[in-house]
Amino acid sequence: MTPPSAPLLPLVAAGDARAAQACVERYGRLVWAIARKTARSDSDAEDVTQDIFEELFRSAERFDPTRSSEPGFVAMIARRRAIDGIRRQASRANTVLETPDVSLGVELRIDADRISAALEALPSQERDVLLMTVVEGLSHREVAERNALPLGTVKTVARRGLLRIRAWFEQTEQEETV
Repeated sequence: MTPPSAPLLPLVAAGDARAAQACVERYGRLVWAIARKTARSDSDAEDVTQDIFEELFRSAERFDPTRSSEPGFVAMIARRRAIDGIRRQASRANTVLETPDVSLGVELRIDADRISAALEALPSQERDVLLMTVVEGLSHREVAERNALPLGTVKTVARRGLLRIRAWFEQTEQEETV
């Protein structure tokens, strides 16, 4: 079995069916969360989720670990396909496309490269805890159990990581405006 941190997309690009299944297991929660944010119903979200994974598997060979992290690449593909899903839903209903919710708009402004850079700037423990909670969708309790850490420690590490990421984005935004 591939270690949790080993990239799966190069194996998917090579046609490894087990890697594709592992990719669905690893990123399923992330993809579902993005799809569900944009879809009108669970049924629509299921369709969008399937589209996302199909596109991800077609695009797996384009993944470049020197440009972004694998979770960042997956999130970028998922967001693009989710927006395509909104457009399809709007055209099917013959209605004017409404703006996605504000949280999605904020997410769309942050590209995969910046997310990857922010994560790389974190100490490894904070990065690992955040990836487990955000990407894998694990609860703090599940992260604590997986890593044999006290629950309070996991919560503190996650909070500290989020604060560092916020500070990193604020600093880079200030540097961009100067």
